[in-house]
This record gives sequence, structure tokens and C-alpha cells, in this order.
Amino acid sequence: AGNTYSLLSGTGLTNTGSITLTGAAVGNQTLAPGGSTTIGRTTYNFNQTSTALELAVTGTTYNLFWNGGASGTWNYTTASWQQSGTGSNITFVQGDTATLGTASTITVDSGTYGSSVQAALLRVCLDKVAGDCELGLDTSVIAAANPPEQAADGWDLAPPLANRFCHLDWSLPLEVVRMGLSGHWPTYDLQKPDAARLASESVNEKLKVSGFLTSRPDLVTALPNSNADQGRAFPTPRSWESAAMLSAFVTASNLSEGVRRMVLKGSVGVAAAAEFITYRNNIDLPDPEQVLAEPDKFTLPTRADQIYVLGAGILNALTRDISTDRWHAAGKILEKMVKSGHPDMAVSFARQWLKIRPGNEMPNTTVLQALVPLLTEAKLI
Repeated sequence: AGNTYSLLSGTGLTNTGSITLTGAAVGNQTLAPGGSTTIGRTTYNFNQTSTALELAVTGTTYNLFWNGGASGTWNYTTASWQQSGTGSNITFVQGDTATLGTASTITVDSGTYGSSVQAALLRVCLDKVAGDCELGLDTSVIAAANPPEQAADGWDLAPPLANRFCHLDWSLPLEVVRMGLSGHWPTYDLQKPDAARLASESVNEKLKVSGFLTSRPDLVTALPNSNADQGRAFPTPRSWESAAMLSAFVTASNLSEGVRRMVLKGSVGVAAAAEFITYRNNIDLPDPEQVLAEPDKFTLPTRADQIYVLGAGILNALTRDISTDRWHAAGKILEKMVKSGHPDMAVSFARQWLKIRPGNEMPNTTVLQALVPLLTEAKLI
């Protein structure tokens, strides 16, 4: 691919013998008319015509994939990359797009850096991209540091960076140190959970977090007052999503409740995690599948947060396995929401319920009578 850029044009050009082109765009080289230079995979030609001075840019960039090389240590300089993941090993050059498809963990040691370095780490942590290099979605980013007061020239983490991590206080008990110094550091083997179960538990945990935040909207975002606390875990929509995903992993992996408490505190902070754990352990809602099987026998909860979690769970179950009978059963629950004084939730759920109706099926008359005025007022129909 290439482009030609007109730098100077007119009806005629004379006395151009002393003109040169220089600058960062051409690698700080100095080009006379007719000269060229190559930077990476791009060639720059400085041309003169009778009416213009032009810069012609030709070349391409490669999509490179890291294949581990001889040593397995990631770098930009050795021939350890393959174009589009196939072929012979070649070297990365500036401008190429790079993907570390085999990377698993990036460790940032002594992570309490100054503000400029922390700002640069934001994209690495959030998007798994470093400069032009894509690290791959399976890459984990781990930061390890002493507390700022114990570190050499340490800084508190800035809130935007701190909010992208699960914060775990790490200490070594005497028994572990004693075993380690005698050559027997403990090792752990954490198996990956079943993908389908993890996906299902992720939905369930997100519903529980949604219900909790319905009852505690002040905890959706709660930035601590002190700089030190802002550098640790605190609640935001981002950290609540992380908390839900980690809690789902605990359930799908059959880990202990102690592990759940640890990762929740590390994601949203001690206070918010304690409230959520209490809420989670006492929500006590029926199985959505049971509600869909016998909607007429079901009594709606009185708490708004419980109604929200239940309604979202019913729609999720209906989406996974939809039939005419199950769709009408969900409609009866929406009707009960309206009649119990929660029309806002009914309208919110009705939008998705109508989108997934089987064929040209129409709601029952009583459901229509309950929902149509609300849907009309909300300008959904």
C-alpha cells in the first residue's frame, strides 16, 4: 500500500537544487530530490516534477505472532515472530502489529510506580495492549509491590489503575517460610472450571450483584476519601463486574467461601464486600425454572432487589430454553410485578420478553391489559 503527498506545487518549479527534506517522518534523514530512505518496512521517496515536490510512501506492515523463539523470553529484537502466525521466523519492526498469542502472565514487580508509568500501564491492564503489541485475551497481568510506606520511593496507586486489580494482601506464615527455607516451598494446582458452568455461574453472580446494587445504589461507585484507600480496592461498575466474575469462578471451581471473601474484598473493598456477602447468603429466592413451571402458584417477593434478581433470572432461563408455555408463564410473572406496585421493573423486563416471543405468539389478555398502558407511556409500542 502507498500514498503520494504533494509537499509544494505550482505552475512551474525552478531553482530547486538546494532543497532538501528532513524530519522525524523520514527517520531524521536528509533527502534531496530523487533520494529515498527505508524505515522498517516503509520506503520514502522524495520526488520532483515540473510542477510539484512530492513524497511517495510505499510499503506495508505485518501482523506478527510471537512463537516463543529459542529462549521463550519475549522481546522485539530477535527473529521470534511469524507473519500471521505461519511461515519462517522474522524480526519485528516498528509499525508491525504484534500478538503474544502464547503469553499467559505478565508480572509487574514493585508496582507502586510514579503517575506517568501508572498511566502507561492502564491500557496494558485493561485492553491487554502494549504499544503496537496485542498481548492476547488469555494474558493475565499481575502486579506485586510492597506497601508505599515500605517501598523505596514508593507511590500509592492512582485510583484508575488501582480499580483495575483485585488486591490481595500476601503474607507468609511461619510454617511456609520454614518449609521453603528447607527446600520445600508449597505449590498449588488450580484446575480450569468447566466453561459452560463458568458461563452459567457468571450470569447468576451478575444478577446477584445487580440485585444488591438495587438495594444499595450508593455503593455503585464509592471513591474513598484518603489517597491511601484510593490506591486499594473500592466499588465501581468495573470492580463490581470483576467481583461477580471472580465469585463465579469460585463457585464453578468448587473453592471455599474463604476464597470468595478474599477475592470480593480484593475487588470492591472490605465494607462493600461484607455487605454483599451478607446479602448474597440471605437472598433466598426460588429457582427460576420452578417459577416458570408453576407461575400461578408463585408469590412475588416484597423487596425490590429480590424482584429484580428473580425477574432477570427468569428471563435468562427463558432465553436459554424458550417455548410457548414458558413464554406465557414469564408474562404472568410480569403481570404480577405490575399489580404488586413495581411497574418500572415490569416494563424493563417486558422489552426483552417481547423480543424473544416464539413466532407470532401474542400475550394473554390479562397480561396485555397490565402491560400495554405502561409500554405505551414508555413509548415502547
